[in-house]
Amino acid sequence: MVNIRDIAKEANVSVSTVSRVLNNHPYVSDAVRSRVLEIVDEYNYVSNSNAVKLSKGKTQCVGLVVPEVDYYGYDTVSKGIIDAANQDGYNVMLLCSNYEIERELVFLEMLRKKELDGLIFISKACEDHYLTEYSKYGPITICREKVVTGATNVYPRRIASYYEIYQHLLDYGCTDIFTTTNKSVELSRSTQAKWRAYEETLKKPAESQFFHAVFSDKNTGGVMNKIHDQVNNNAIVGIFVDSDEVGASLIVEAKKKGFVHHQNFFIISEGNTYMSTLMNFTSIDYNLITVGKKLYQYLFTDNPTSVAIDYEMIEIKKI
Repeated sequence: MVNIRDIAKEANVSVSTVSRVLNNHPYVSDAVRSRVLEIVDEYNYVSNSNAVKLSKGKTQCVGLVVPEVDYYGYDTVSKGIIDAANQDGYNVMLLCSNYEIERELVFLEMLRKKELDGLIFISKACEDHYLTEYSKYGPITICREKVVTGATNVYPRRIASYYEIYQHLLDYGCTDIFTTTNKSVELSRSTQAKWRAYEETLKKPAESQFFHAVFSDKNTGGVMNKIHDQVNNNAIVGIFVDSDEVGASLIVEAKKKGFVHHQNFFIISEGNTYMSTLMNFTSIDYNLITVGKKLYQYLFTDNPTSVAIDYEMIEIKKI
C-alpha cells in the first residue's frame, strides 16, 4: 500500500510538501502541486484520516448521548446539534444510553481515551459527580437547568413555562385542570417540576389530576373517560399535555364526550407542531433547534457556563 513517503519520493519532494498539497495549503508552486496531485491520482492514494487526527490530537467527532431516539423533543434538539457541528466541520456520533448508567460510563470513558473531542448529554441517568470527574478529560455540555460543576448546561426555560401554562388555563376560566405526561413522577424530572408548578399555582393536590404514560395512539380515550366521570356538568376542563399529538387526540376524544373545544374544554401542549396549528390549540415552542445549536456551540468554550433559552407560547386563534 502506497503511503505519503512513497508519494514524496516519486514526486522528488519532501513529505511536508506532499502534506501541504493534500491539505490545500498555500506556499506550494503550481508545478509542484500538479506533479504531486498527478502521482496521488495515479496511485489512488488516500491519506489515513485516523493518523491525521492522531497527529492533530483531534478526532473531529463529538458524542451525542440520548436516552431514546424516538422520544419527542430529543430528535429536534439532536438536529440542532448535528447542524451546528457539521457546519463547524465536526461529525456527531449518536450514543443511545436507554438511561443505563453503565452505558453512560462507557461513553465517558470514550472521552477520557480521546476517542471523542467532547460529549453532549440531552439527558442522563448517572449522578452529576461523574460528569464533573470526567470533565477534566474533555468538554461536556448537558441539556438541563440544574448546574453540573465542570459542564456547561444549556436548557429551555421549561420550569418557568409550567407555571405560566397553569395560570393560562385558570385565565381561560378552567374549573378542573388536568395534566398528562409520558413518564411518571418517579422517572421524570420534568413531571416532578410540573407537579410542583401545579400545586403551587392551583393551591391544591395534584395526585388525582395527573395521568401518566399517556400516548396519542394508545390511551387518550381512557383518559377522557376518567376526566368525564370526574367532573360535573358545568365544568370547564383544561388539560396540559406534553406533546401536540396527545393534544390533538384528546380533542377528538373530548368531542365524543360532549365537550366543545374553546368553550368548556381547553388544551395547552408542548411542541408547536403543525398539529396544534391544524387543531387550533395553544402550544409552547421551546426553540429546541436553538437549544441543540447552543449545546454544540458552547461545548468548546473555555469556561463552563449556564445558558437559558426562552420559550414562546403560541396562542390559539379566537373563534
